[in-house]
Amino acid sequence: MPWSKIIEATCLAWRQQHEIDLNIYQGSHQEWKNRWLHAILIPLESFSAVLFVTEILSQTFLLQSILTLYLIMVGMVGLSMAMLSLIIAPVQHPWAGLASYLFWIFAPWLSCMLVKQMQRPKTYSTTVAMSTAIAWILASTLQVVLGHFLWEQNSPDVLNSNQHVSWLSFTHSVQIAWSSTR
Repeated sequence: MPWSKIIEATCLAWRQQHEIDLNIYQGSHQEWKNRWLHAILIPLESFSAVLFVTEILSQTFLLQSILTLYLIMVGMVGLSMAMLSLIIAPVQHPWAGLASYLFWIFAPWLSCMLVKQMQRPKTYSTTVAMSTAIAWILASTLQVVLGHFLWEQNSPDVLNSNQHVSWLSFTHSVQIAWSSTR
């Protein structure tokens, strides 16, 4: 099979999976307050994860070079996630695909900028890592407790064994949340 057909089939499969993920997500996020809560906290969660990874990578002996960190986080992670955002963007929500593209370009770049600006002692690195972990846990907890248990009175899709949560829905949860704010 030629490469162009393989790429086309792969992109189509990703789009179809994104549609499935979007339908599952929208089915369990009916309350408008919960949709907006997720639209705000999921990007915070994702940015916290990116900053956490950037901070950890910056402390490894292999990535002491800020240029290497930029190449990995912005060039590889950010750009690939951004391009995938455009590939999976459905016709009904093109703005969410573009917004997700910008998020995935900006989040790793900002993370690298923050890490670069904060050349500091080891104890400060631990504080950054702990702060980002706490932000991630707080955002996740608020979504589950406030959004799902109180407002929706249901379990999040991750905890619901009847729903299939794909890797794509995890990596592009920002795009899914932003596509669902109606």
